[in-house]
Amino acid sequence: AYWTRYLEGIPAAVEIPGDRARPAVPSGDGDTLRGTASGELRRAVEELAAARHTTPFGVAATALGVLVARRSGVRDIAMGTPYAHRERSAFESMVALTSTGVVVRVTPDPDETRGALVERTGAGALEATAHVLPTARIVRALRESGARAVPERFPLTIAFQNSLDTDIEIPGLDVEVDDLAPPVSRGDLSFGLAPRRDPAKGYRTFLEYSADLWDPATAQELLDDWQAVLAELCTRPDAPVASLLNPLQPLRKA
Repeated sequence: AYWTRYLEGIPAAVEIPGDRARPAVPSGDGDTLRGTASGELRRAVEELAAARHTTPFGVAATALGVLVARRSGVRDIAMGTPYAHRERSAFESMVALTSTGVVVRVTPDPDETRGALVERTGAGALEATAHVLPTARIVRALRESGARAVPERFPLTIAFQNSLDTDIEIPGLDVEVDDLAPPVSRGDLSFGLAPRRDPAKGYRTFLEYSADLWDPATAQELLDDWQAVLAELCTRPDAPVASLLNPLQPLRKA
């Protein structure tokens, strides 16, 4: 009942204009772009999250929803996010795959403030994690409820990876751990933020994209624009959402 209510009226698909038409059968080819976001932006994200009673993930998901709405012209964006399912400290050291996907919905209202959208999106994301179910069961429930539009999958995903930045100390050496991704894509676009262990170093950012749809330069533009929207949300939370939805408005990377 929760998921049929939360996802009522969701579009069956949201298409972000790409460099090529979608093939009948995806090849699975892709790549992963990486970047960084400053410590100043991280501090701004955390401050906005605290002010709006949500989490940094809620802020990041809002920014991505606004970016996709801006690119697609659709004002109802659903994205998947991996959820670790390790709420209790007793589960932290357990060696097992416990994660599942959670669907987060972002519905930008041009007339509301950016901060209000962050708060509403964050509250929905937290509520969704409290009702987590396998995505296949959610899709089946939507069909059984008679929903007119039922997405077969959620090709847009966002990840907030708290465990990616691992320090290794070797005397006399500076060591940095990196995540090596194969040249594949599991969906259309998978965005991610990973907080650095030192908050002053900000975030690692990444985007896994489908080479069927986007060239590297376009994918880099998407990653940069996501970061720019994130900065805009944080620096002007009382401004209307409408100004971020203008597809002709230039954005600057933070």
